[in-house]
Amino acid sequence: MPRTNEQFKKIKDERKASILSAALYIFAQANGERVSIDQICSKANCSHGLVYHYFSNVDDVYSSLIKSDVIRELDQCLKIDKNVKAIESIYKIISKFEEVLSNSENVPFVLLFLNKNEFKSTLINLIKSGQKDKDVSSGNPEDIFKTCYYIYKGFCFDKLSKQNLKEKLPDKDVIFELFKRGKLLWQISCSFHQTFQEFIQNSLEV
Repeated sequence: MPRTNEQFKKIKDERKASILSAALYIFAQANGERVSIDQICSKANCSHGLVYHYFSNVDDVYSSLIKSDVIRELDQCLKIDKNVKAIESIYKIISKFEEVLSNSENVPFVLLFLNKNEFKSTLINLIKSGQKDKDVSSGNPEDIFKTCYYIYKGFCFDKLSKQNLKEKLPDKDVIFELFKRGKLLWQISCSFHQTFQEFIQNSLEV
């Protein structure tokens, strides 16, 4: 019995979803490195032709992933209300990360989001504003940003590499306190900055 149009559509949708699922993990673990069609095909166990049937190139695949509901939800917390104090906006972002990361399936999407330029620029600007208000720890805003960035990225990589589904993110209030502590914040930031690349490499080899 020939397949119906609905059945053909379902098959196509499933194939496209399978490619995107494979690509998501490749992009999430790429850590900023360029991703190739070869890598996506290998992970999805499909041909180049099938990928190009649904996507024009690697950038097209990435664009589809960035449009996910999880990343759109995270994007919302980057829309800053100028009438709200910077420190309160920082807490809002931290709270959203805790909410999103409570679901382990969202981990790869969070890794994609962390590498967005909008996330970095927004948080650094909030840190600078918070320092002017004397609510945020003094120091290089980029180093303070790195502290937050490496906490989330380290947690996500640990989840992906070890499949440790029971591990929980540190409480949002604990992370928030790091923005308000001077010496402790500086020490943590430097430590993460020096060791994180080695951690990623070791995690991916596990």
